[in-house]
Amino acid sequence: MKKLLLSLLMLLVLSCNTGGDYVTPVMKEAPKKNIEPILVKWVYEHSKQISARTCDEIVKECMKTDKPLLIIAVMDVESNFIQSAVSSKGAIGLGQIMPGVHEKELIKKGIIKEKRDLFDIAPNIQAMNYVLNMNLAQSKDDVPKALELYLGGQDGYYVKRILSSLANLYIICNK
Repeated sequence: MKKLLLSLLMLLVLSCNTGGDYVTPVMKEAPKKNIEPILVKWVYEHSKQISARTCDEIVKECMKTDKPLLIIAVMDVESNFIQSAVSSKGAIGLGQIMPGVHEKELIKKGIIKEKRDLFDIAPNIQAMNYVLNMNLAQSKDDVPKALELYLGGQDGYYVKRILSSLANLYIICNK
């Protein structure tokens, strides 16, 4: 019950627009302990279709970014950690990157060499980080608005699911 209440409280805090102040503890604060094993276990428990080794690879790559918890939360909802996922709209990989929207810029930035690179773990996570950073800048660090941009204006249900996963990750990493 306590976990549920903490999770709901965190979701409420994340959902409120406070001018971006809530971004700092969730996305930019350095972990106080090694959270990789915690995250690997969480990813493994949330995806029934990938190996423990793949979970480890995903988490290691996420830890190279400035917002590993947000990226893991997005992957949880977008692809359930399946790197070969392709949506009906053509979004690719773990982060469901839309090549029609981002491919040229990702190639220009050296994140990918071609569209099929988005099926690989490292380039997809790097692409997610790049796109999320662009969306956060555009939304003035408002995480829910940045997620709406990332998701192409899908209904708020997806944003709430991502924020819920993010809140759960934040809680388990700060126990």
